[in-house]
Amino acid sequence: MPDCFSFLAWNIIEIYWNGGGFMENLPLSDFWDAILSRNPRLIREAFVGLDESSKTAVMAHLEKMATESGWHPEQVKSAKAALVVIHGMNVKTRRS
Repeated sequence: MPDCFSFLAWNIIEIYWNGGGFMENLPLSDFWDAILSRNPRLIREAFVGLDESSKTAVMAHLEKMATESGWHPEQVKSAKAALVVIHGMNVKTRRS
């Protein structure tokens, strides 16, 4: 288990993953590597394949990482970068 996730948060995300909510061909650690990569293309590619409940869970976790204490400063930066990209995707989708 990567040290960047609390035990509870990791298990919540793993439940969604095992339920088939995430991209089935992408290992969970690779998914989070992409989401936290600060690379807009990787973030979009990982996020776009999620179902709505998984998107909600991922965004809630990123919000916690970005706003709650206890996270490493680099994790906070990565979470904030992911949220900017994801919010940008949502704006483009609503305009279409």
